[in-house]
Amino acid sequence: MSKKEEVLSDLTFEVIYAKRKPITLSPGQYIIGDDVPVNRYRVESIGEGSNFTVNSIDGDLKVNTILGVDGVNSYTFFGEDGDVLETQADVKLKIIE
Repeated sequence: MSKKEEVLSDLTFEVIYAKRKPITLSPGQYIIGDDVPVNRYRVESIGEGSNFTVNSIDGDLKVNTILGVDGVNSYTFFGEDGDVLETQADVKLKIIE
């Protein structure tokens, strides 16, 4: 296997982050498709963190996690059209491919 093939093989197992600026959200509710583009995201806390939820357009709970000091550092999810994000603290959304 050539060096280039090895590098390519390694990259297939890594998450590739889009080269877009992360989206910063203040505490509140946001609608995917209106306030935030439909995409796959990695959410990270900014500061101490807090609860982060995502509900489907039908109101079904899709994500309920604690970000930050007392929880996880980040969480990856699919944001679909009409989903409602709610955060109790500042967070950063990074689009991933």
